[in-house]
Amino acid sequence: VVMTPIADKGGNVTVTLTVTDTGKSDKTDVKSATSSFVLTIAAPAKPVISAFSNAATGASFTTITNIINEDIPPIQFTVRDGQSSADLLTVDATSDNTVVVPNTTQNLFKFRPDAAGNPGLWNLVVSPVKNVPQNANIKIKVTDTDGNFTESSFARRVASKAPAIALVGISGATPNTINT
Repeated sequence: VVMTPIADKGGNVTVTLTVTDTGKSDKTDVKSATSSFVLTIAAPAKPVISAFSNAATGASFTTITNIINEDIPPIQFTVRDGQSSADLLTVDATSDNTVVVPNTTQNLFKFRPDAAGNPGLWNLVVSPVKNVPQNANIKIKVTDTDGNFTESSFARRVASKAPAIALVGISGATPNTINT
C-alpha cells in the first residue's frame, strides 16, 4: 500500500485496510479481515510562498520588465505554513542591487490588502530609483514562529524607450522633413 499525502498539508488520518480471500473454488467460504490505524503526517517544516503575480491582472511571472522611470504595478503573493497561522509569519523583501532598488520601506513597500479576511495575502510595491537603467533581483523571505524560512525571488528588468528626436533651433524644420 502506497499513500501520498497532499502537498504542504499535515495532520492525522484513519486508514482502514480490508483483505478478502476468494474462498473455495465454488466461491463459498469467502473470508475477510479489517484493520484500522491512525497515520500522522507531519506538517511541512518550512513556510510556502505562492507564485508572484500582477495584482491588477492576476498574471503570474518570474521576471517583470518595465520602462525606465515608469511605475511597476503592485506584486501579489500568498504565504502559508503548517505550524504557524499566516498572520504570525514574517515577510521580508530585499534587493540584490541597491543602486536600483534600495532596501528601504519606500522602495520595497509590503502590505496586506485584506489582513482580516486573508492574512496570508501580501502586496509588494517595488519603487526603483529614477533614471537608473539597471536590473535587480527581488527576494522574498518568509519566516515562521519556529525560525523556519523559505525564500523566493523574481527579476526586475529595465526596458529602454525609443529615443525621441527633437528638432530644436533649426529654422524652417518640420517633423518628418529634411531641409537641404
